[in-house]
Amino acid sequence: MINKINRELVSLQKKLARKEKVKKLLQELRSYQNALENKALRLEKIKLKEDKDVKRVEGISFQALIYSIRGNKSQMIDKEKREAYAATVKYDNAVRELEDLYNQINSLEKELSDLGYVEDEYKLYMQQKINYVKQYSNCETDEIVRLENKVARLEEKFMEIREAIAAGEKVISKTDGVIKHLKEAKSYGTWDMLGGGLCSNLMKHSELDAAQAGVVSVQSALERFSKELKDVELECDADVDVRVKGTLGFADFFIDGFFTDMAVQNHIDESMSKITDIVSEVERTIMVLHEKKENLMTEKEMTRAQIENIAFHF
Repeated sequence: MINKINRELVSLQKKLARKEKVKKLLQELRSYQNALENKALRLEKIKLKEDKDVKRVEGISFQALIYSIRGNKSQMIDKEKREAYAATVKYDNAVRELEDLYNQINSLEKELSDLGYVEDEYKLYMQQKINYVKQYSNCETDEIVRLENKVARLEEKFMEIREAIAAGEKVISKTDGVIKHLKEAKSYGTWDMLGGGLCSNLMKHSELDAAQAGVVSVQSALERFSKELKDVELECDADVDVRVKGTLGFADFFIDGFFTDMAVQNHIDESMSKITDIVSEVERTIMVLHEKKENLMTEKEMTRAQIENIAFHF
C-alpha cells in the first residue's frame, strides 16, 4: 500500500509541475495573442488599401488617366501589384501565425483541463501518507501533530482577518451614500442662499435627513469593524483599534443643531471632511489587514509544506 502511495505522489508531483508550466505558457501566449491580432488587423487594412490601389490604376479613374497620358500606366500597375502582393504575403503570414497560436492555446487549454483535479488527487494521497506516518512513526507523528495544530491556528486567524476586512469594506460602502446625500444637501443649500425659496429648503433638509440616517448606519458598521479588529489580536495593530474608536463619536457632531444657512453649509463641509477622514483611516487599516492575511497564508502554506515533506520522505 505505502509503495503505491509513494508512486502516486511522485507521479502527481510531476503533473503539478507540468500544470504550473502550462499555466505560465498560456499566460504568455494570451498576452502575445492580443498583439498578434492587432498586427493582423493592421496588415489586413494595408492589404485592402493596396488591392484598392491596384483596381484604381487598372480601372477608369483620374489617376489612371494621368498615368496613361504620361505613358507609364503599365509600370504603375506593376508597382501597385507588387505592393499588393507584398501586403498579401505579410497578411497571410500573420493569419497563419495567428491560427497556429490559436491551436497552441487550444491544445494547452485541453491539457490544463485534463490536469484540473491533480491538486485534489495530490492532497488525497498526501493525506493517506500523513495518516500512515502518524500510525507507524512516533517521532514524526509528534512533529506532524504540532505542525497541524499550527496550521489550524493560522487558519483561524486567517478567517478572523477576512471577517475584519469585510467589516471594513462595509463601512466604506455605507459612507458612499452619506457623502452623496451631503453633496446634494450642499447644492440645495447654495441654491437656498441664492433665494431658492421653500422648495430648495425642503429638498436640502430632506437630503440632510437621509444623510443623518446613513450616519447612524455608518456608526453601527464602525462599531462592528472595531469589534472585528479586537478579534484579530495582531500585535502591530494595537493603535489601529484606537484610531477607529476615535471616529465613533462623529455622529454626535453631525446631528448638532444648525442655526443659519451659512452654518448649515459649514457643518456639511465639516461633516464630509470628517467622513473622508474615516474612510482614509479604514482604508489604511484594511491595507494592513490584507498584508497580514497574505503573510498568514504564506506561513500556513510553508507549514503545510513541512508536513508534506516529512511524510513524503518517510
